[in-house]
Amino acid sequence: MSLRNITLFSLVFILALSSPSLADFKLATVDINRVINESSQAKAKRDELEKKSSEMRKKIDERSKALKTREAKLKEQKVADESSEAEKFREDARDFSRYVKDSEEDMKKDFLKFNKTLTDKAVKVISDYAKKNEIALVLDKSEKGPSLVLFGDASFDISEDVIREMNR
Repeated sequence: MSLRNITLFSLVFILALSSPSLADFKLATVDINRVINESSQAKAKRDELEKKSSEMRKKIDERSKALKTREAKLKEQKVADESSEAEKFREDARDFSRYVKDSEEDMKKDFLKFNKTLTDKAVKVISDYAKKNEIALVLDKSEKGPSLVLFGDASFDISEDVIREMNR
């Protein structure tokens, strides 16, 4: 062994002894998407949003059907384009279009608001869990989207524990 290798080995050995022990450094991974999607709050809200969406879709379908029926009657009666009936129909069609757009925006807004609230709660639960269990670093290992973890042993995954904490 050369003098250079001995010096390098000695330096690494001394640094390893003088630095804090790596055994004190705890690392964990969590699948944040799984935590958010499998929590009881998320499931309840998903059901609520699906019900609201279904009701909205039903109202839209009813109004659409009524407009189509009116349009067919107007065509059958050969109503002139410049008549007050035709103008009223066009106004109602524009109102319907706005109603559909507003309803979809409201649903999207509700979803985004809840998703942000749930994500914030999940991050807080993860943070509290990490502090309580003296975990120095928690990495996201979500399967969907970009992940910070290329490989992680299942024993480091705290997703199930975090889901239990979220459901309390």
